[in-house]
Amino acid sequence: MIDKKFGAVILIVLLSLILTIYLLLFNNTQTDPSVFFKNWETADEVGLVLDITNTNIGTEVQTNILQCGTDYISSAGHLIQQGKLSYYVIDQHECYMERHINMETSSNTPVSTSSCKKEYSQHPYILVVPGNSAPEFYENYAVVYINQDYIQGQCSLYG
Repeated sequence: MIDKKFGAVILIVLLSLILTIYLLLFNNTQTDPSVFFKNWETADEVGLVLDITNTNIGTEVQTNILQCGTDYISSAGHLIQQGKLSYYVIDQHECYMERHINMETSSNTPVSTSSCKKEYSQHPYILVVPGNSAPEFYENYAVVYINQDYIQGQCSLYG
């Protein structure tokens, strides 16, 4: 009898541990934008990711995603001055990074998209992708959807 009870306790503890690990690693529950922006403002490093992999070269949507990135960077000049901002452009083949960390700028040669994601996901980031949905906010990242109707200046951290 003691062995069965002990086994059941061990099983419950293991299942609880697995559930806890799953929730910590894979919980992508949307949150209030203020939670994301608090993490963004207090982080040592933040990222802006422009993902143009699902767009055709030269299309209006691709141009608008790049313009959105320009608009975000224009509104985030203080983050560059503070040495906190890195930005990434991901296309069908590779990722281009530029980092402005600790008052130093470094432009890397293109890297794989998986290496890029590993790099930018270590800090709070804004991911700009093609689409028609409202922005989604999570604890450490936000997803902003851009379509052909984008108006210059809509992508701003403070407005």
